[in-house]
This record gives sequence, C-alpha cells and structure tokens, in this order.
Amino acid sequence: SNSGSAEDGRATSPLSKLVYYHAQQLQPNCSYKFFVRARSEAGLSDPSAQCDVVTQPLPPPLPTSVAVERIEPNALHFQWSMRDEAEMNVTAVCEVSWREVTQEELDACTGGTAKLARNMEQEDRDAWSSKEIPCGEDIGGDYSCSIIGLMPDTLYAVQVRGKNGGGDGPWSPAVLQKTTVPPPQQPSTFYSCDTSSTSTTLSWDQPLDDAFPVTAYQVRCTSSGAEVDQDPDTLWQTITAVEVGEGRLCYIVEDLVPGQEYAFQIRALNQVGPGEPTEPLKVTVKCDVPPPPSQPESSEQLSDAIILQWKPPMRNHGSEVTAYALQMRKDGEEEWQTVSEEITNLSVEVSCPEPRMVYHFRIRAKNALGWSEW
Repeated sequence: SNSGSAEDGRATSPLSKLVYYHAQQLQPNCSYKFFVRARSEAGLSDPSAQCDVVTQPLPPPLPTSVAVERIEPNALHFQWSMRDEAEMNVTAVCEVSWREVTQEELDACTGGTAKLARNMEQEDRDAWSSKEIPCGEDIGGDYSCSIIGLMPDTLYAVQVRGKNGGGDGPWSPAVLQKTTVPPPQQPSTFYSCDTSSTSTTLSWDQPLDDAFPVTAYQVRCTSSGAEVDQDPDTLWQTITAVEVGEGRLCYIVEDLVPGQEYAFQIRALNQVGPGEPTEPLKVTVKCDVPPPPSQPESSEQLSDAIILQWKPPMRNHGSEVTAYALQMRKDGEEEWQTVSEEITNLSVEVSCPEPRMVYHFRIRAKNALGWSEW
C-alpha cells in the first residue's frame, strides 16, 4: 500500500542487472517485510525470500520536566522525561552536558539568569563537560543522572538531549543550579584537662576552611547512667570558645557533679549548619566531700530522750558516706555540743535530761574526702 519507485542499477552480468526500489511513506521505527517477484510474458514468478527491514526512528523529542532532584556540595542530581505522545521516538541514550557559570557572566547579562540560560542553548559544546546515560529500548521514559566532582558553592548550567539512530534531539533549556556549601569538618585532637570536682576544660583543634569559615561551636554533655527523655539534638548548647594557641580552642564546663562520669562532644557550625561531631569523650569529675544530709527531724519524743532521723545526701560526690556527726545545743545558747561523730545509721536516740527544754540539732556527713557542711 506504500508508494515507491524503481530504477535500474548497475549491471552485474550480461544476463542480470541490479534493480533498486525506494519505498516511501513508511512509518518511523517500524518493522516491515518485503518480497520481490518477477513478471514476464509467461506470468509471475514465486516470491523471493523475505527481507526484514526496520525503519530508522525520528530524532528524540525535547526532554521535558528537567529538574534538580538533590543538591550537594560536590554533586547535582537531575531527573527528566523523554516521553513521546506519538510513541515513535526511541531514545537510545541521553546526553547530559554541564559547565560552570562565572560571576562575570552573571554581571554581564542584563536580562538575568533566564536570558543567560537561553543564550547557552546556542553555545559551542567545547567548553562543556558531558556524559551519556543509556536508555535501553523503551519508547520514552523518565531518567536521572548524578553529576559529581563539582565545586561547592558554585553555579552550573545543565542541559539534556536524547540521541538515537535517527539523529540528535534538541537540547533542553539550560537549568542553572548552585551547589551547596559543605558543612564544617569534625574538630580534631579533642581532649579534656584541668578537671576538678565541679569543672573540666575541653580543648580541640579547629577545622581549617578559609572558604567557608566556622561561625560557632556547640557542646553536648550527657552524664553516665542518666536517662535522656528529650531529643538528643536539643542537648546541643552553643558555646563561646577561647583561642589558646594557633588553631587551638578551649572551653570550661562548669557546675558538674563531683565524682560523676560525663560524655562530651563538640561540633562546629558554619552558614549551612552543624558538621560531624567528635566521638564522645568520657570524663570523670574528681570526687569531693558530700553535700549536707537533710535536716534532722524528731520521730519520737520520750520523757528524757528524743529519737532523731534524717535523709542521706542526695549525692555522695563520688565517695560513699561512711559516718554522720550530730551536734545539739539548748535554746538560747550559742555553743554546740557534739553528740557523736561515729553515727552510721539514719537515726539516733539522743538523751535530753531537762524536761520542757527546747533543743536544736544539726548534722553533717563524712566520706573519704572529709566532712560536708552542716
């Protein structure tokens, strides 16, 4: 049913000659079967052997929906579509092309980035890098590509086109996208020193990055055995570090509990946010004398004695309480009398020989480092 034309070709022998036939109005990217038979005065010959032919496809269509999928400091991840409503355009490969856009180009283009992108569509590709993405044998489809090895905080132009046996398709409009700034590196040589019973000094080497400088530091402090109910990210506190040498910083953590073990981490921040934190640094604060026990209270009053009881210190500051000391004085007197310094229980019976006398009591605790306050 398709039209065509025949013409004589070059003779291959005195008895035969090569005949050409140009079949026209065929559909692109379609399979056809051709047969040939001869006609003479005696009639038609039998058909020749079958000849299978697949027509070339049309060049691929314009890529659509070219968009940035993900942005990184050293990479851009793109996706696009090569779908063809007529389903006649096979895309064998997609060529992705990109180049850096300089600040001079931006300053010189009065029409903004949109005009600059349009101008790039006519550029010579010598200044562009490119890579090809195999597309298989499907008609149309959605594809993606990762462009790696880019410079951080740099503007790039990216274009895509399809290619097949029918030729190269048109370039997509240029997409301009800037890579992100990398987060700061992890602080190094992190350790503690000058640890007392209530404080410790954290010290570290600051990350060196002149292009994207550190703007702040944060510390996270957790005590050993403590249950953390809140989000760990909320435990980070911004600190003011002090430079103590070339590239060396320190920070004093105060109000620590004596004898308690802590885990400290440091991380740096820049304009895009926090970087990787250091590994947890475990520090055990020095032990100290215990805090005072609770105020002694009367649990029972006898005619000539009183039974007192109290609660132990809320913390032992790293050393167990071994004894309690109890003192008493009569109301109106200033001098305290020691009842005992070897009490090991949380209650004691105290002799009060004078009836209807008001007595005052105070108590303190002792551990291996000494006595607490009264």
